[in-house]
Amino acid sequence: MKILLIIFVQALLQISKDKLYHYMNKKTIQRLHDDMASSIMSAPINLFFDVTAHGAIMQRFTKDLFQISHFLYLLDRCMEPMVEVVAILSLIMTQNRTTIIIVPFLMVYFLYL
Repeated sequence: MKILLIIFVQALLQISKDKLYHYMNKKTIQRLHDDMASSIMSAPINLFFDVTAHGAIMQRFTKDLFQISHFLYLLDRCMEPMVEVVAILSLIMTQNRTTIIIVPFLMVYFLYL
């Protein structure tokens, strides 16, 4: 019964992490787009829009938004194994009470290794 509860909690945490990632990614990209659009719209017409082609502006928008989105995706993929390690360690600590004392010392040891 305890294992089923742990599996349910881990699945719930995974789903909430994915939802949080998508929400943060959407808000970050939306805010970046709004900031970029407002700064371009406030640029002087004769110094920016007459000199810069519309295709170059769109390409720059697309490239910047893609790079930020890709960076957030990679950050999420790098954080996922750490979340899984914490989940596995918590599962081990619920089954074996002596590891509650040992695991924090091992984490500090590996942190400074």
